[in-house]
Order: sequence, then C-alpha cells, then structure tokens
Amino acid sequence: INGKKAGGCHFGYLSFEVDITDLIVKGENLLVVHAKLPTESARWYSGAGLYRNVRLITKPKSHITYNGVWIRQIYANDLNALFDISVTEKDARGFTAEITDPNGNITTYTTDDNLLSCPIENPILWDVNSPNLYTAKITLESGDTVTTRFGVRYCEFTKDGFFLNGRYLKMNGVCMHH
Repeated sequence: INGKKAGGCHFGYLSFEVDITDLIVKGENLLVVHAKLPTESARWYSGAGLYRNVRLITKPKSHITYNGVWIRQIYANDLNALFDISVTEKDARGFTAEITDPNGNITTYTTDDNLLSCPIENPILWDVNSPNLYTAKITLESGDTVTTRFGVRYCEFTKDGFFLNGRYLKMNGVCMHH
C-alpha cells in the first residue's frame, strides 16, 4: 500500500486477509498485489500466481476477524446436541447467534463473552442421503455479521466398521489432487 508492504502469505492455495487500515492515507492510495515464485523450492513444480479473487473489503471498526467464527460440536445423538460457538472480534466483546434449523425454525442466543454454548433438542441430523444443514448468523452490536452453515451428526469407528448416526456406512473414497 503506497509503496509499503502490508502483509503476505508464504504458502499457496491459502486464503488470507491483511488489515491495511494503518497504511491508508487521506486522498488517493495505491494498492499493488504481487505474486512471487521462489527460486528455491523442494517441489518439482511449486506453481505461482493468484488462484482466487482478490477483494478489498471495508469493515466497521468493531468487527469479526477473518475466519473468526468457529462452531464445534461437543456431542450429538438422536435426542440432543451441544455446540460451542466461538467468535474472535476486533474492538468488541459479545455477540448474538441466530441458529436456523433445516426446516426454517430460528433460535436466538446472546452472550457478552466470545464463547457460547448452544443446545439443540431433537436435532435434524446430517447424513450422506439427507445432508441437512443448520445456519448460524453471528452478529455483533456494530452490525457486522458472518453467516456459516454446519451439520449435526454423530459417528464412530468400531471393529465392525464406520457408523454414522448409529447406522453402518461403508466408506468409499479417492485421493484426487486437482
């Protein structure tokens, strides 16, 4: 930004965000995006270039940081599920989580902290044949919002194989690199 390095990422195929707030000047600014192929690399073809869109995003001073919403399933069964939602915020504390189930029913939770436990009664389970997803809309007091989707399921490996939601499931797969 304006001739000064703002940040970067040392590895390919990763999305990342750089906060350029402190490098912006009043008036016109110059933003340069540069992709560099290192001459020394352990890979036979290291590749180089921009593989995804580059975006300039404006956010309120109080906002959810990049990749700042994490939803972790604590447990689940046919009757109950429990999730922890953690939010990393800049210049804020506390958030509202609006959870919408696959049928459109909404439950709202609020906390003054950055961690929230959300119980779900009679969860609508995700399955390979019924990929039911919940939606979590996380909102700060500033109005900054992040929406993400997640599934509820339980699984285990036993000596008899893999079980998804209590049902035996034969897994098939492939290792495919673009």
